[in-house]
Amino acid sequence: MAVGTLRRDDGGPRRFLSSLAELHVRGVPVDWTAVFAGSDPRRVALPTYAFQRERYWLQPARAHAAAGSEPAGHPLLDAAVPLAGSGGAVFTGRLTERDHPWLADHRVAGAVLLPGTALLDVLHHIGALRGAPAVAELTGSAPIVLPEGGALDVQVRVEDRSVRVHTRGGPDAEWTENATATLGEDERPGTTVPWPPPAGARRLDLDGFYENLNVEYGPAFRAVHAVWAGDGEAWAELRLPEKADPDGFGLHPALLDAALHPIAAAALLPDPDRPRLAFSWSGVRLHATGARALRVHLTATGPDTVAISAADPSGVPVVDVESLALRPLDPGRLAAGGARDRLFEVAWVPAGKPGDAAPEVVVHRVASGDAERPLPERVRAVGWETLRLLRDWPDDPRAASARLLVVTAPDDPVHEAVRGLLRSAQSEHPGLLASLVTDEPGEEAVAAARSLIAEEPQVAVRDGRVLVPRLTRAPFPDPPERSRLAGGTVLVTGATGGLGRLVAEHLVREHGVAELVLLSRTGAPAEWVGELSALGAGVRNVAADVADRTALAEVVEQVADRLTGVVHAAGVVADGVLASLGPREWDAALTPKVDGAWHLHDLTRHLDLTAFVLYSSASSTFGSPGQGNYAAGNAFLDALARHRREQGLPAVSLAWGLWGGTAGMGGRLSGTDLARMARSGTRPLTAGEGLALFDAALESDRPALVPIRLDLAAVRAAGEVPPLLRALAPARRRRPEAPAPPGPDVTAP
Repeated sequence: MAVGTLRRDDGGPRRFLSSLAELHVRGVPVDWTAVFAGSDPRRVALPTYAFQRERYWLQPARAHAAAGSEPAGHPLLDAAVPLAGSGGAVFTGRLTERDHPWLADHRVAGAVLLPGTALLDVLHHIGALRGAPAVAELTGSAPIVLPEGGALDVQVRVEDRSVRVHTRGGPDAEWTENATATLGEDERPGTTVPWPPPAGARRLDLDGFYENLNVEYGPAFRAVHAVWAGDGEAWAELRLPEKADPDGFGLHPALLDAALHPIAAAALLPDPDRPRLAFSWSGVRLHATGARALRVHLTATGPDTVAISAADPSGVPVVDVESLALRPLDPGRLAAGGARDRLFEVAWVPAGKPGDAAPEVVVHRVASGDAERPLPERVRAVGWETLRLLRDWPDDPRAASARLLVVTAPDDPVHEAVRGLLRSAQSEHPGLLASLVTDEPGEEAVAAARSLIAEEPQVAVRDGRVLVPRLTRAPFPDPPERSRLAGGTVLVTGATGGLGRLVAEHLVREHGVAELVLLSRTGAPAEWVGELSALGAGVRNVAADVADRTALAEVVEQVADRLTGVVHAAGVVADGVLASLGPREWDAALTPKVDGAWHLHDLTRHLDLTAFVLYSSASSTFGSPGQGNYAAGNAFLDALARHRREQGLPAVSLAWGLWGGTAGMGGRLSGTDLARMARSGTRPLTAGEGLALFDAALESDRPALVPIRLDLAAVRAAGEVPPLLRALAPARRRRPEAPAPPGPDVTAP
């Protein structure tokens, strides 16, 4: 068989590959190895007949009622499970933007927020099934935020007339109580809505109406067609957009939510420009179902409450709300809701039963270096010597039958950096290296480690206890009434990087910082400095290297009388596998992290700081191939934070996972890279999630945290669960001879 590889106006590699494909589909063997070299190809299933330019890929179906459960009968619920012996029931559902695209049109501060009217409709449905069709009270305790691109599990537990609503962002997340409610039997007739509005009512101009609201309403929620304002009253005409389907709802949540939209425009409450959200509903009665249009009457009943009555265009009452209380909007609380399941820490837990096989080991005890030399110099020197050892070990004849067991001491910043390097080396050479952390000089600790290292690449022996590291969920603090940094001065290093810019703007907008000192090697762009100044903050723009102690000391001295916080976000990525790392790459990555952080600590330790935040990387926690130098520098930051806490000084080190968008490493990765990382269990944080995690870390009592978005289902699906993640995703016992796999594909934030 012959095919052409050069045609008129059609040549080059594309034509050649097309010709290869023509041969391939006709059964001619083609060696694709060279074509796909380096691109990690995989086979994908295709439809069994010719394409018709239609989508044939199956989407996962919504959950169906399982054994012991019943269909729930509501669009937002999947199943109802009667509780034996109590007369109660649990109603469950899973919400996604794919199943309910209209939900994506209700955003607050960028987050997709489930409107309270959705819960009201669910409660009306459940109440009708239980002979209590009215909602006597519904009070929210935490916003219900849909995970970006993910699913939200909803659980409504009913005992007699009491209701509790919980949600979680997936099967591996913790449950959060979001609301409580009480059902009632109030069947009073509906209130007549006076229509048309009285002659004295003023019709409002709706030009730009939705653009001026503080909630980001998409097409499905833009139901307001006319508004009239009176003295403490308002009237509105609403029509449900075609995008929202009322089928299955008593009253579509978007339509009832639209009844609240005129509150600010009609100035029903004091300070109408102040963003508010519905907080508590009382006396809600649904009189008719299936409405697509409403005439609404709103009445102010207090400084933060309104009453609502609505009828259909023929005058038939549809819904009454005796009282709706609104509260000021807290964007930080909303963002925190979406980030609550993204905060972790490393805990050392008792090791399990030793394996049957204890591999041979060659023990290397890491020195601490010359105590007379400054700490940053020792970190670089000891780390470099260890790097050379790790780099040469795979070619050592002993590596064929033994593992290199690297022994380090706990609570030593020099050795902590070595452990970061070692974790990266283990990911490059699985099964060749092991880590033992101990302050016991005898061989007992080595013997204890040997019995475990076939399954546990990291082991610690302290006070006779054998421990292994596990990633666990860290407590998520509630946001304070007022930021600890409000009105203060904050020094931000690495200020012109993606993460540095985000946090600088966040400090001004959300924390009320009065003065920013922006430090970077090149200085911040004048335009950006002007934008920050326009937000009301004083801005000092300094071009200096954070590792230059003399220059840094001058900067600190100028604001020492008012400096309240430090955010060290400076960093240099000089990636390379161990075999390719030389002294230049080693120093390039460690200097801003180690020298810069140590200088900041030393120059501010006498000041009355309220925050000292170090930007570390999850590449140090998990061990990322090709980032041994970067991992070492970031591991030092974790140790420095613990050191400061032990001295009674504020500090937290954040081992960031991947950020999405253009911030951090996310902007440097291709779609293929991101897909590969997603398959291993790592997904990018949104800017909102990352900044909410930053806020939580400021209030945390932990010195070292790991803010990262993990997909634990993907971790399990990828095969063997890495030891570090086994507390979050328990796995079957691995065979002793299998080498420990690397952790999730984590790179610098």
